[in-house]
Amino acid sequence: MLFPTIVPTTTNCTSNFTIDSSCTDLVESKTEVIVYSLLFFLASSGNIPVFISLFRGRRRASNINEMIFHLTIVDLIVTFVLIPLEISWRIAGKWIAGDTLCRIMFFFRAFGPYSSSMILACISINQFIAIAYPVKVNETEKRVRWMLRYAWAGSFVCSIPQSIIFHMESHPIYEDFKQCVSSNFFAAEYQKMLYEILCILVLYGGPLIVFLYCYCRIMWIVCQQSNLTENTSCDSCSQTNRFNIRLSNTRQIEKKRSRTLKMNCILVFSFVCCWSPYVITDLWCLFGSKCTKSRDVRIQSFMFMFAVFNFCVSPVVYSFYFLDFKDTLINSLHWPLKIKYIFCKSSTQLDSRRMFRDPLGVETRLDNILPSPDGICLELQQASPKRQRVNV
Repeated sequence: MLFPTIVPTTTNCTSNFTIDSSCTDLVESKTEVIVYSLLFFLASSGNIPVFISLFRGRRRASNINEMIFHLTIVDLIVTFVLIPLEISWRIAGKWIAGDTLCRIMFFFRAFGPYSSSMILACISINQFIAIAYPVKVNETEKRVRWMLRYAWAGSFVCSIPQSIIFHMESHPIYEDFKQCVSSNFFAAEYQKMLYEILCILVLYGGPLIVFLYCYCRIMWIVCQQSNLTENTSCDSCSQTNRFNIRLSNTRQIEKKRSRTLKMNCILVFSFVCCWSPYVITDLWCLFGSKCTKSRDVRIQSFMFMFAVFNFCVSPVVYSFYFLDFKDTLINSLHWPLKIKYIFCKSSTQLDSRRMFRDPLGVETRLDNILPSPDGICLELQQASPKRQRVNV
């Protein structure tokens, strides 16, 4: 299928599986477990801070930030659902969670990539409308809200077949060996091929067409506007200062728009670069000659890991283009109560001449502070004029 299982014979090539091939894959999957663990660390360490930063600033967030926030939610779904599934499944070597969880997990296994591609398509469409039809700026908020709803709903509907097709089956001889597979579902081979093509169109083909159309039109419009701006700037030399101020403000708006456009282009470029090898491999296995189990599955598995890497790249792009990302992240980690630990080995280490300055700039002598029996002094500083000193 488009989202392959770890058992090689449950992919596009065939529908039978054996214990020997599964044991061989279990040995080979050690490297994959390490790679997926690294991807989990990178994705979680990048997406969690971005999510906190965007969540705290949602009330004053722009429309593009709102769409990036939803894209970050998709990244977190992939990080904490898809990647742990890949790791645990490869460690176990077989499916041990039951048929119901098999269907649920494969639903989310498709839901994450589908949502990512559809929200990226929405971002591209919104960027194109903002540049091509600037007079519709008042409708942007409503349009973004509805596009996000359609993206989530479309991803949900397109992921439902995964929960129907994939199911748990037992080995015909070794009944204790069970896997979550798609075998024995399609009555004919052409039905399977049609479903594969549909998955590729939803995940990659359709969004790619949207990307190409939107950004080609955007480049054409930007080139026209740049030529018009050059002519306007030449004529503005003889105009009043008021006109120059308007031109300066227009240039600032264009600079911000250009920065947002660059970020969107990088997001789309990373999506295409990460998913193209896997889609090409899947098409090659679908329309090419009969697959070799040991060769094609290894390539397909590696390409899928490279596709998952896209969810590690996205937060890096967000961080570069959010100017207040660092400050927002630091503020989100601050607590109203600041606790300061002073470790004292003996009473002689407490200098009676030591001064304490609170956040208001008021200095207080610490003559009366005595060390605790355990040699640990605890100071509580609150964001208020009142100071409290507690000996532990």
